[in-house]
Amino acid sequence: MNPAFEKGIKKINAQLDEVIERAGKYSHQQLNFKPSKSEWSIMQVFQHMIMAETNTNIYLRKKILGGNQLEEAGIWTNIKTALLRGFMYTPLKFKAPPGVDVKMDEEHDFEELVKEWRHQRNEIISFLSVLDDSMANKILFKHGIGIKMNLEQMLQWMFVHLDRHSSQIDNIIKHPRFPSSL
Repeated sequence: MNPAFEKGIKKINAQLDEVIERAGKYSHQQLNFKPSKSEWSIMQVFQHMIMAETNTNIYLRKKILGGNQLEEAGIWTNIKTALLRGFMYTPLKFKAPPGVDVKMDEEHDFEELVKEWRHQRNEIISFLSVLDDSMANKILFKHGIGIKMNLEQMLQWMFVHLDRHSSQIDNIIKHPRFPSSL
């Protein structure tokens, strides 16, 4: 496997383990608590992340069929992805792109979502593990708003994306109406 992929995978997997371990300390009621009707619960954050990784898996497998016709990432790819990653660290809120928004009226089971999230993550890792190094700088990923990335940039994006939502989870837990432990 490409060393940059290995490094990125190690980083995003450690992050995922930390988020799951932290959330695993809370009850079903706490995990499904929504600060308001228009805000997500911790489980809805998980659902969003699973949908994002599911869509990533689908897109990667479709895109790889392009083979030699794939574009190389260049300076503009670097600039656009850096701007997107930087934007994620601002306090600005924005609507999730289509296909990764959650149903606002559903509750979710922690164990089921963790199982699905790990499955989707393992599918991404499995995909990356069989790629030839010649694919490392090919544009194989496209963010929901249209920004194209190579696979190393995709892994960086995945880290930043979960980092932003990890902060969202922290804010949910700190909410004054967050249910006390049962």
